[in-house]
Amino acid sequence: MPDNNTPTINALRAVNLNSIDVITKALQRLKELRRGAAASPMLQDHIDSEISTLELELNISTIVQTRLQAAGVVVKRLSDEDAQRLDRLAEKIDETIERDKVVNAGLATVRSFIETATSVRDMVQSSIAPV
Repeated sequence: MPDNNTPTINALRAVNLNSIDVITKALQRLKELRRGAAASPMLQDHIDSEISTLELELNISTIVQTRLQAAGVVVKRLSDEDAQRLDRLAEKIDETIERDKVVNAGLATVRSFIETATSVRDMVQSSIAPV
């Protein structure tokens, strides 16, 4: 039986789904920003790069979600340190979602989210034991 420091498969699925939702919203926002940056090819190139990075993160997170949904997935116990880190990353994603409700995401927020989403993905992937 899992203790309080061991995330359940449902908890990992929920964190990853939140990540997918935030990535999707950030992609939409960047695409809107790109349309507004039509006069600046350099800014368009920068935004295109960010869009590509987010699309990659979305693809990877979607694959991770599929793996989490697959039957027979075994999640190994996280160390106390990793469990606390995962909680902090989940809080950071929640803060990003809340900030998004108040302020349109700028490139700095998107970049911060990419780093957080990558960390969440890496932690989730490292928690999945081979079947």
